[in-house]
Amino acid sequence: MSSPQEVLPKMTAHPYQKIAMKYHANRGFTLVELMVALALSLLIVAASVSALLVSRQGFSSVDAASQLRDNARFATDFITRLSVQSGYKDVTFVDTVTQSAFKHTGVSVDPDPPISGFNNAVLGGDASDPIGSSTNDSRNSSCSVADGTACANGSDILILRYQTSALNTESALGGTEVDNAMFNCAGVPQTNTATSSSDVIESMLYVSTPTTAAPEPALMCKYRNGAGTTWANPTPLVQGVESFQVLYGTDGVQPNTVPVAAAPLGTSPSGGQPDTIPERYLRADQLVVAGNTAATKENWRRVRSLRIGLIVRGPVGSAQAPSAQRFYPFAPFGTLAAAPTNFSDTFLNVAATDTRVRQVVTFTVYLHNFQGI
Repeated sequence: MSSPQEVLPKMTAHPYQKIAMKYHANRGFTLVELMVALALSLLIVAASVSALLVSRQGFSSVDAASQLRDNARFATDFITRLSVQSGYKDVTFVDTVTQSAFKHTGVSVDPDPPISGFNNAVLGGDASDPIGSSTNDSRNSSCSVADGTACANGSDILILRYQTSALNTESALGGTEVDNAMFNCAGVPQTNTATSSSDVIESMLYVSTPTTAAPEPALMCKYRNGAGTTWANPTPLVQGVESFQVLYGTDGVQPNTVPVAAAPLGTSPSGGQPDTIPERYLRADQLVVAGNTAATKENWRRVRSLRIGLIVRGPVGSAQAPSAQRFYPFAPFGTLAAAPTNFSDTFLNVAATDTRVRQVVTFTVYLHNFQGI
């Protein structure tokens, strides 16, 4: 007799069921699922790339701002150290009898003052006499394309004169030993002692574009040493300087006016006479007395301090959020139509499409040496 298991028929899968089971076991993504996954992946990639770009832009902006601050610190320190040398004379040429006034032995009765300059000016084209060929307010009429924005922004020219410092009094006996403390605007220590009161170092600071191939404005230096007649080739000091403005702290000076004579030795100054304390800041053109060279030089000898204003810019693309702005080297005062007497109204307009980061630097330098040479 057969068992119950042998009586029941065997259960077998239908061929179509086998195909369906195999199909479901090997099935992948549908087209819709693939498109959704691809879209999500693209969103994640786009977000990651955006975050990377923002981070990179932020890093570039921080790096550019840091470099800008370094340039500003260097310019401030260098101009300060260079300016305080103005008016220095070797002890050999100092007359200790008459109020420490400098001797004029072997020079003209009215030598050039220790400090002078030009307002809104382009450096003169005469290579042998760039100072004599420079004039106030010449920049607007003499701007060249090569000077770019630095020319259009009305930068000034500052001229400083001083002597080397002898290590001891041997220079009076024909010695040549110096302490290497004095340097020109290129940062080169001066190694020759002065042989007369007229042997002065002349250092000139101005803004120009070193090369037309890469028109990036820079603070430039031009100098002449001692009794030399040849001016050295221009040397760039700080790159990216768009505006260089100088105001002069004057003592007993009225704009474009013959100065009041100084008080006699041993008496107190009064009535507008100089007292060694600056009471107003003037532009270079306001120290000029038309047709009176002697009065102009005397005004320059009454400069007691300098107020320097710089606008320094970074490379293209260094600004994280470009916007239209206006930069003032000094605090705005008055209008361009009515020029103020104490401040400069020069400013820099920046378009909304400009992508450079900028910094305004303003500082004051008080002069230590006697300027009345």
